Amino acid sequence: MTHGPVSIWDYYLTNYADDGSVRYSPSKTTFALGEKPVAHPAYSPDAELSEDGKATVTIMFNYNTDDEKEWFDGINRLQLVEYNENKNTINSDLVFDRAKDVAHGSGRVGELTIKSGQGNFTNNGRYYVRVESKAGTSALVPIHVVNAQAPVLKLQETAQSGVNLHFQVENMVYGIETPISRVVLEGPTETVELNEIDDWFLFSQDLFVLYNDNVDHLKYKGNYKLTVYADGFKATSVRFKVTNGENVPFMDEMGIS
Repeated sequence: MTHGPVSIWDYYLTNYADDGSVRYSPSKTTFALGEKPVAHPAYSPDAELSEDGKATVTIMFNYNTDDEKEWFDGINRLQLVEYNENKNTINSDLVFDRAKDVAHGSGRVGELTIKSGQGNFTNNGRYYVRVESKAGTSALVPIHVVNAQAPVLKLQETAQSGVNLHFQVENMVYGIETPISRVVLEGPTETVELNEIDDWFLFSQDLFVLYNDNVDHLKYKGNYKLTVYADGFKATSVRFKVTNGENVPFMDEMGIS
């Protein structure tokens, strides 16, 4: 949550609920110790966008109980929705295929397949698909379309403790906002999730910097692995070694018994 001024064009943007209806007031929020059940749980693996610009998105729903079968069989419309808080519909009638009673793991699923290249569905990135059924409530399913060619991180210097580390970035072409959503660093003593600006930053489309001047993420000698997750791209990792840091402490020195 943030506090600050909102630009007038953002302030007056229409905001939509998961079912596509216009939201005039904030949704009711409740707090519960248990996890809220999902009415129609779904799974969609990353869809790969080939060099010819084609991708096939697959969405799977449970297809075991009578209620699950009735809901899936009643699916009559799919909509493409922007992956943001406004959830604007950008294609109100996606063309799709379906397959019922497909073996998957220890159960059965119903599969929906959607081809890219339809209206407003040509680029890599994250989207929602709103799935509507005559037999019940709709489902809003996140999907991820990734470029076939994964990004590459290349070290620009020898990794040293206490010194900022620079990486050349290849195969990550994007628009205005950085696509990176998560950065994880595995080291000799721990695995940590790093924060943008404080711990790392992506300059333009070809330079990634791991900051070590304020907090030394490369404190100890040993092997490290940096993994970058970005919307519209496959995850990419790079391994490197630090030789000038402190020796890794024994487990009892780290408070581990």
